[in-house]
Amino acid sequence: MYNAVMRTGADALLRDLRAVERGVEPARLRPIVGRSGRNVTQQHLREYDSKHPNRLKGRRTHFYAAAARATHFRELRDGVVIVVSKPGIFTRYNPGKTTIRPVNARRLAIPATARAHGRLPGEFNDLELFHFRRKDGSHGMGLRQRQQQRISYTRRGIKRGGKLSGKVFYWLVESVTQQGDPNVMPSEAKVGIHVTSDLTQHVNRILARRQGANK
Repeated sequence: MYNAVMRTGADALLRDLRAVERGVEPARLRPIVGRSGRNVTQQHLREYDSKHPNRLKGRRTHFYAAAARATHFRELRDGVVIVVSKPGIFTRYNPGKTTIRPVNARRLAIPATARAHGRLPGEFNDLELFHFRRKDGSHGMGLRQRQQQRISYTRRGIKRGGKLSGKVFYWLVESVTQQGDPNVMPSEAKVGIHVTSDLTQHVNRILARRQGANK
């Protein structure tokens, strides 16, 4: 009787080990690792978005929240890759400096006011080009609102005042050098913690199912 019980227990243990072995085959682990890495990256980007409003305090574009929605994973033969398909994310993440130059245009339009943030110059119909000289003597360009006439209404009729100088909406530059921030993306340690936790839960679920089957 004792030997029979021992054999039965050993057989059950072997079946459990085989079940765990099948459950941790690379083909079964890759989607778990991919989903875990994708989820922690999305969460990190959403948190970064909430903590980093634009410096002009204008209408928010929620760039990093959009980057979170554009995050997915791909399974490879020997692993998993997390992909953030949001144009511009690399220049914001790149730990070094990235020089950005215009494409299909002569100059970049850099917002100078909150109203211009997240909008293109073509969305305004009252902007004009202006030139100026910097303190170092170099030449600069920008887009500002056209000069406006000050008008007031009195009992005698309309009274015209002086012209108001148009507010600068954009600075036009040939290029911009942007310093990236490696904190835009989660660290390897942070991703590793989440992936390890999800893999551990996966193995525990396999063992729990085996324990239920052995009862």
